[in-house]
Amino acid sequence: MDGLSISIDSPEAFDEVIYKIIFPEIYKNSWIEPLTEAHSTKKNYDFLISNFVNKALLKFRNYSGPIFYISKNNANISRIPFIRKSFPKALMVAIIRDPASHAALKTAQKLQIKTKARPFYTPIHE
Repeated sequence: MDGLSISIDSPEAFDEVIYKIIFPEIYKNSWIEPLTEAHSTKKNYDFLISNFVNKALLKFRNYSGPIFYISKNNANISRIPFIRKSFPKALMVAIIRDPASHAALKTAQKLQIKTKARPFYTPIHE
């Protein structure tokens, strides 16, 4: 585990809130049950589309080109059967990080927290 956690400020929070509304039973104390094709009922799909996808894409209602929704939610790895059944035309891309550079970044971040040192990187939003 890389020590990351999902909070209301993380990108994962955007679609995780919808999953918590539709499937509250899959959330356990320290883990989330995988979603299967069986979860992909018309009722769940309609709720997902009307309360999430359409609202997320509302900004683009007058746009005439193709529209994409990209989710970086790590929990989606456990939802592949559900997503494939619900969105058969969806393209899924898995990003595989270089383990050495990712481990170095995480180590540096932990060291920075412990020593309260100045960051060696600048977050994009600052």
